[in-house]
Amino acid sequence: MKKVIYLGVAKSLKDGDNRVAIPPHCIPSLVRATQNNGQNHTRLDVLVERGGGQKAGYSDKEYTDVGAKIVTLDEMLETAHILVDVKQRPKYGLLRGGVNMFFAHVEKGQGPEQLKVFLEAGGVIVYSPETFEDNGAAKPLRWKSFYFAGVGGVHLLLEGIRLSYNLRGIKPIPFEFFPQVEGATPEDITKAYKKISGLEKGLKLAVIGGKRGPVSCGSQEELKRAGLSYDLLYRDITAYPDKLAQELAKYDGVINATTWNPGDPRIITKRQLSVMKKGAVLADVTCDQDESSTIDSEGEPVIGGVRYSYETNWGDPNAFYWVGPKFHTFNQSNPREFISGKVHVLYNTIGMIPGGTSTARAASDGYFDMIFSCLTEIIQAIAQGTELPENGLVVRDGVIYHEGLREQVRTRNNLAGFRKYLGSMAMVSYQSLH
Repeated sequence: MKKVIYLGVAKSLKDGDNRVAIPPHCIPSLVRATQNNGQNHTRLDVLVERGGGQKAGYSDKEYTDVGAKIVTLDEMLETAHILVDVKQRPKYGLLRGGVNMFFAHVEKGQGPEQLKVFLEAGGVIVYSPETFEDNGAAKPLRWKSFYFAGVGGVHLLLEGIRLSYNLRGIKPIPFEFFPQVEGATPEDITKAYKKISGLEKGLKLAVIGGKRGPVSCGSQEELKRAGLSYDLLYRDITAYPDKLAQELAKYDGVINATTWNPGDPRIITKRQLSVMKKGAVLADVTCDQDESSTIDSEGEPVIGGVRYSYETNWGDPNAFYWVGPKFHTFNQSNPREFISGKVHVLYNTIGMIPGGTSTARAASDGYFDMIFSCLTEIIQAIAQGTELPENGLVVRDGVIYHEGLREQVRTRNNLAGFRKYLGSMAMVSYQSLH
């Protein structure tokens, strides 16, 4: 039994991700939930990395007011039993000999470099919320968190439309009053929505996705909040490339809010790009890196992904860039330069990161709601020295644990180097690792 359990709340190391895994107002509920662990005199102490909530609008004082202690990253890594964050972390930012929880983005075979770091770091336990099982919940645990990716996608779409007109020198400029999303507050967005007029309402917008998908719902509801109409393009259209191309030719702005798995066909291909309107904006909320798509080839066979382009790393100066069926400006010195005859679609990918500070607080709450149940189970297991929960476990002490990832490693040639890490998955207690 441990007298004190130290929970570390790390500052995100992912450029442009402004969320924090545990907002200050959520700490009391977490402390209360973990007191019922069979060892009532075990105490939960929360360590927050200095400035950890700043990008989401939370001060260090707000954390100390609810009993948390502000520490450096080195102090956290030295003391904590559990480290929580929202996105991938490099080797120097991992908690060794303890539990790490954040979106690892490796469970579908993507992010091999991050996976390699986990497996070679030694004594690293990684839980990834995207792999949480829902246990019969009415909505998936990750629903609320992903919902805000759709909200952020709308903000970027509107910013993109403003940029598209401005970069092409066309006036009047729709959404000329719309702020740059990175740095915009919720109040900035709300004020901008009040200025929307007939110019903006005359644009044709579409969301690619299902009626009930979390990212799609976030996009749809935010467009309604802005007072903008849209069409929803679902499988009865997206399953047929020619039909989709015919539809996409109508729109000034499109949000791709679909889900995909490795091996699935593309939704947005050269065929669709070739017919889209000049200056149209494509906000791609659900992309993952897929190297089969390069300058003049989509790869043979065409697999995975949802676009013809490279993934943009959020926070790069070229978060917006132009694409065409045979050319894109991602690697150009000025990726926002409109090159007539070569490109005509302004592209953006948010990589599942809600944009700017405009959604940071609400998305932080959504993330905490998603991890709360599993996090309390982990804390209780550490308190009692019992087996750690299996739900959400991706890597444990040099072994790939998540079955979906294990299957990807077994069957995909480009992951063959990881097969040596498909060892025994027998569960062990936290105490046996220390």
